[in-house]
Formats: sequence, structure tokens, C-alpha cells
Amino acid sequence: MVKVIVTVQGKKTAEVSLDREMIVGRREDADLRLPYSEVSSRHAKIRPDGKGMVICDLGSTNGTYLDGKTRIDPQTDVPMAPGARVSIGPAVLEVEAPAAAPPPRPAAPQRDPGGHGTVLVGTLDAKSALVDMAMFQAAAAKLVVAAQDGRRTVALDKMETTLGREEGEVKIAHPSVSTEHARLSFQGGRFFVEDLGSSNGTFVDGTPVTGKAPLPSQSVLTLGTVPCLLVYTEAKKAGSGTEDVPAGPLLSHLVQIGKLTQVEADRALAAHRDQNRSLGEVLVADGAWTAA
Repeated sequence: MVKVIVTVQGKKTAEVSLDREMIVGRREDADLRLPYSEVSSRHAKIRPDGKGMVICDLGSTNGTYLDGKTRIDPQTDVPMAPGARVSIGPAVLEVEAPAAAPPPRPAAPQRDPGGHGTVLVGTLDAKSALVDMAMFQAAAAKLVVAAQDGRRTVALDKMETTLGREEGEVKIAHPSVSTEHARLSFQGGRFFVEDLGSSNGTFVDGTPVTGKAPLPSQSVLTLGTVPCLLVYTEAKKAGSGTEDVPAGPLLSHLVQIGKLTQVEADRALAAHRDQNRSLGEVLVADGAWTAA
């Protein structure tokens, strides 16, 4: 919509959204009222015209001036492009220039609401994420916690899991464990652990964790003084990293979390096998799966 900015002596006094023909004048019933003695009762009329506007002087006494210099002939339509100015008495009417379009922002990875991974649809990153998700499902990771409240085994069903005494997906009720102690994440076919500033530290096979530490497929992970055993099947990637992706576990998982229907999954599996295309190509290029 065309906007007209009204200024008097450099100060903005009005902003009008020009969606129809309007009368500009000194009278109280004018659509755009300019209460100045130099302005005629019905001074001019304006109307939108594409991205600009058209102005017509209605035979005013003191005239209407384009860019403050050229007097407009009365009863003549004069187009005004964005940025053009017209003077009516002490007021200046300017057609607002459209704001410059911001530069395109790089697409940001979108977090799967179920916490199952990060996917940038339509790029190689999407295929990589699909591969990671497939390998995560095939890893069948389990965390055995030997805390005071009893030994228990927790199946890791998310590619990112927070461990802590009070917060996180896996809670470990022990005084040596901080409220939010550490984070497990899966990437490139293996797990990593990151200490979240805990009071008593995180250790992998007895070595203190600094930064993001890789976890072998059978690791003793100690939170404070609580020992845990992480067990998972570490993936073996061939060539490009897509040929040996286990299609079945990935498709079943996508159906389970609502990313695909069973019909779409069956169709994708058939295309993957019959057309000799990677599962990432089938799901992303064919638009079967998109990020939420």
C-alpha cells in the first residue's frame, strides 16, 4: 500500500495509507486536513497509482509545487514516484519509498520438535542429517546407570540427551551430580559427551572431559562419582557415507515420529532399492519429507 508522509518545517506531522482517492485541504471534512492559511479549502486530490501516487491541484489559490520548484497546472493529473515530494503551503507530502529488501539470510538448521536431529531440507545437509538419523537408530544406544537409587538401563531415543540431577531427559538422583550435568549427542555415527559446567566433573574412562569428547562404543562415563556404561553399535560408513545406511530403521523411525506415512515410507523404500538412489535423495529431492 502507498504511504504518504506529511512534514512541516522538517517535522513529521502525519502518515497516511493511501488506499483510495483523498481530498487534501484546509476544511475539517478533508480526508487529509492541512489547517494552514496558505492551503485552500479543497486544495488538491491524491490517489494511489501502483507504487506511487497521482496528485491533481483543484485550482488552489497558492498553488501546488512539485519538489518545491515547479507549480503544477490546475486540474492536471501529475504522477509521483516513490521518493517524490510535493509542497502545499508549509506542508510537504512525500511518497514513501519502499524499504530495501534485506539480504537473504542463510537458511538455518531447523530443530526437529521431537529432538531427533537437525535437518536443513533441500541441501546436502539434509541428506547428511538423514544418514545420521539412520545410523543413530541402528546404534541402539543404551545407558546403564549405577546410582544409589538402583541400577537401571535407559534406552537413548534422542540424538541429543541431557543428563542431570533435576533437569534433562535422564535424571540421576545423586548429590555429586549437578542439576544439569552433561549432554550426550550423536553425530557422524558416534556419540559425544559435553560437560555443562558441573561441580564435580564428567569423566570418560577416567579422563576428565574438556570440550566435546568422543565416546567409544563401550565407554565408562562417570558423572561426579556415579559410574555409567554407554553401549551402542558404532556405524561403519562406506564411500560417500550413504550407500550402507540402514533404510528400514530410518523409515520406521520417520513413520513413528509422524514425518512420513506408511505409504510414503513404502514408496521411498521401493525407489531407494529399484532406482539405485540413496535414501537421502529419495526423501529430500522427491519432497517426501520436509522439516516441520
